[in-house]
Amino acid sequence: MASAETSATSRSRAPLLWILLPLLLGYILADHFPNVHALPLAIIGLAAALIASLKAFPSRTWVTLFLIGATLLSWGWRQSRLPPPLPEWEGLPAREATVTLEVVRLFHQKDAYGRCSGLGRITATPKHLLGNLTGQLTYFSLKPTDNAPAPLVRSQIIKAHGVLEPLMKKPSQRGFDRFLYRNDVRFRLTRGSIRALVEYARPFPDFCAAQQQRLQATLRQGAPEYATSLADTYIAMLLGEKAALSKKQKDAFAASGTLHFFAISGLHIGVIALTLSHLLRLVRIRGNLAALLGLAILFLYVQITGASPSATRAFWMTAFFWGSKTFGRQRSSLGALTASAIGVLILEPPQLWSIGFQLSYSVVAAILLYGLPLESWLREKWLPFRDLPQANLTQMQQLIRKAVQGLFLLFGVSLSATLISSPMSIAYFGTFSPGAVILNMLLVSVASLVIITGFLSLLMGLLGLSLLSGLLNHGAWVLITLMEIAVNRALEVPAMFFKSLTFAHDLVAPLCVLMMLAVLLIGAERYGRQRPQFYLLTPALLLATLLFLRQT
Repeated sequence: MASAETSATSRSRAPLLWILLPLLLGYILADHFPNVHALPLAIIGLAAALIASLKAFPSRTWVTLFLIGATLLSWGWRQSRLPPPLPEWEGLPAREATVTLEVVRLFHQKDAYGRCSGLGRITATPKHLLGNLTGQLTYFSLKPTDNAPAPLVRSQIIKAHGVLEPLMKKPSQRGFDRFLYRNDVRFRLTRGSIRALVEYARPFPDFCAAQQQRLQATLRQGAPEYATSLADTYIAMLLGEKAALSKKQKDAFAASGTLHFFAISGLHIGVIALTLSHLLRLVRIRGNLAALLGLAILFLYVQITGASPSATRAFWMTAFFWGSKTFGRQRSSLGALTASAIGVLILEPPQLWSIGFQLSYSVVAAILLYGLPLESWLREKWLPFRDLPQANLTQMQQLIRKAVQGLFLLFGVSLSATLISSPMSIAYFGTFSPGAVILNMLLVSVASLVIITGFLSLLMGLLGLSLLSGLLNHGAWVLITLMEIAVNRALEVPAMFFKSLTFAHDLVAPLCVLMMLAVLLIGAERYGRQRPQFYLLTPALLLATLLFLRQT
């Protein structure tokens, strides 16, 4: 019992929350008051933090000073990272322009109309354009040409011609323009083409792009003509190429709350990290060397798949947790999660406004603070043969016990993820999927098997064992077929999934999630084990939000 309590306490300890919370508050203030100068904020914040560090005041006073100082410092940091204002562009209509861009991020290599899209940083513009646009982030959606064919590669510098449209004011309604503005993108370049390739990609991005093509070929190894769509789904799942999914597939997985299987995220990185750990043990590589080698392979995988924000976040979560284990620190999952959130937000402040960031961290926090304690409580109360010594259990009893324990774990993880993600799913996508609790319990294990099979197939391909890759691919395609059947059948069940729901105000979803996380953070420490009624509070908050704050 004592060890279990120690584990629960360790899991919920995160002193870095004292840094994360003022960091979040500072960024929120910067979003609402963007015209405040960064330097005075930084000076005042640094002075307050330094005074607080002396601890010459009562505890409440220096804690208050520290929080104020940290908030002002984060406010100033966010202000300093905002794109420079261009008042001369405010209110101006779109215009044709030719600009030079460095490709920063790619969304699609080729959409239904043959266009490439992504984010680029302006490196040069014609003299007649107003203001200095160098360094400004720009969204582009352009057709490749013979002089600059697809696929594009990150870090390439291209010359593009199209219609340049300014995005100087924050859009009031949700949509793609708001997503761009939140990511510090102030221009769109569309309805044009890529005229020329000015500079080739740097060696490492070019290497990653070449390897991605090679990995795609490996995942298609042995695919007959009738399995082309399955191979596309397989590639979407292993390499994050959601463009390979058909619209029907996207709608089905989104409505059922299972579209997260096709974004390189915590599930993918966690499963691959666990697989790597076992493989390294098999070849007698352990300790610090195993951790460093495993993280290096994970980093390479993230970069080859395009280094999407979700994949990068998941990598940093794994790196902090693996690092705490390697360097002998106390293993706190919530602490590793908090440290990775701080690192990601300092390096890329706009990620705070990303739905992916909000869902990733809130879901993982809910799993740690709700799902795992719930699984532990269920195991203590309802695990079969719990009063019998382990040595006296028959093989059948041990099998039943492990199966039930696995079901408890799946239920805790699936329930916590569904509860915490539901407000944002309604706010951003208009869908509420209570049936996702059961569906994810069924599919998480299947999806994990697909990821393991795909990762082993990629390793076999890299070793030149194409026959083994083909065999593994066929097994994965069978599993993917079962997943699609389960999703389509689940959507036919009444009252499992709801569409076209909205909240009365945009702030409802984030406030609901914050309240739920606060309840979990307090409850995990004090009430999670002694008072099982605690586990009803989070569903009650969600139910109250749906009943009283849903727009009719």
